[in-house]
Amino acid sequence: WRQIDTAVYRGGGIAVRNQPTMLYALGFGPAKLSFIYAPFAALLFAAGSGASFATWQVGLAVLTIGLLPVVAYLSLGLAGRPAGLARAAAAFAIAAVGLWLEPVAMTLFFGQINLVLLALVVGDLALPDRIKGRGIGIGLAAGIKLTPLIFIPYLLFTRRVRAAAVSALTFAVTVGLGFALLPHASAVYWGGQFARPSKHFHLNNQSLNGVILRLTHAGPDAHAYWLVAAVVVGIAGLATSILASRRGHELLGLVACAATGLLVSPITWSHHYVYVI
Repeated sequence: WRQIDTAVYRGGGIAVRNQPTMLYALGFGPAKLSFIYAPFAALLFAAGSGASFATWQVGLAVLTIGLLPVVAYLSLGLAGRPAGLARAAAAFAIAAVGLWLEPVAMTLFFGQINLVLLALVVGDLALPDRIKGRGIGIGLAAGIKLTPLIFIPYLLFTRRVRAAAVSALTFAVTVGLGFALLPHASAVYWGGQFARPSKHFHLNNQSLNGVILRLTHAGPDAHAYWLVAAVVVGIAGLATSILASRRGHELLGLVACAATGLLVSPITWSHHYVYVI
């Protein structure tokens, strides 16, 4: 496992401590990759940037593998399975199979945080409606990586208004913290860096945008096709997820919503599809 993205996380954290204004200008790790996450994510990574790269490698790999049965257990609960030993055994079996799935394997190979974000989203949606803090997990996940933002309208239109408000407020707090502690980097990121094009045509970009670029060879002109497709698929996918949730199929609603967000995003690397678990 090369874990080149782990090097980017640690490098971004070090940059926050030493060169905060250069966060989005530097290349990190052996591949000299840019930091593409929100400033709030860089603040989180800065907290552990003093640890060695080997510590980061082991820690993130252990966390990723350890979260597999947790996500499976929570998902089985959303599917209506009662708590108990049988559900726990099934969760570990699913986790074992999950290690063989391409998104999980590539998450481990690149040293990605996909499973952490997945656990935040699934854990949030698995909470009972009476929990006042429901929505914080989705807001935090969106504050690190923007794709989970699609779950805010999902919560809203499935009549979980308080959870949607909590998610939106949590996300706003992460943006505010970024501007308070990293004003220059935040201005760069929210000024357009988050939408910067990068290898949209690459085979591993499994979004509608990537598919359209590869099929049409239209280059910049393909942007218009993608916008139309994103609107159509976005509305249809979100409507499907909302309908599934309202009919009591919570797990189907979650997965349909996630898939919609991944399809309409300009870039969705194949390892982002950890929702297959």
